[in-house]
Amino acid sequence: MSIIVNTNSYITVLEADALVASLYISTDPSRVAWNALEDADKGVLLVRSLKELERLRVTGCKTDITQVLAFPRNANTVVPDLVKEAQVVNALAILTTASSVTGSPVSRGVSSYSIDDLSETFAKGAEVTLLVTSSEARRMMWVWTSGGFDII
Repeated sequence: MSIIVNTNSYITVLEADALVASLYISTDPSRVAWNALEDADKGVLLVRSLKELERLRVTGCKTDITQVLAFPRNANTVVPDLVKEAQVVNALAILTTASSVTGSPVSRGVSSYSIDDLSETFAKGAEVTLLVTSSEARRMMWVWTSGGFDII
C-alpha cells in the first residue's frame, strides 16, 4: 500500500523501520516479524493502525480545519513524535496478534451475544479498549484522550 504522509499515515515506512530498530532489540519477535515484511505490507499495517488511532476522541482541535487527520492539534504544526510512535507500536500489535475482529468474543470485550438477530453486548468500558489493538499505544495516546491538562 502506498503511504501518503498526513493523508493515510503519520509516518513513512522508512521512518517506521527506524523506529522499530530503535524501540525493539534485534531478536524481539515483533521486530523480526516486521523486518520480514515487504514495504507494501508494512504500509498496509501502518494504514490499519492509523485508522484505529483516528477513531480515538482526542482533546483540542485540528491545527487546520482542512487537514485530513486528527494531528497536528491546536497551535502545533507538526505531528508529535509520540503519536508516530503509537502508530508504529499499534501496527506491530496488529501484526503479532490475532485480528481483533476474528478473535474470541471474550477477548474482544463481548459479555453476551446471540446468533438469531446477530446481537452483541460489550462489557462496560470494552468499547474504549477495542478502538486500538495495542494497550501500549493507548497509553501513549492518553495525553490527548484523557481530557485533562497538566498544572504547572
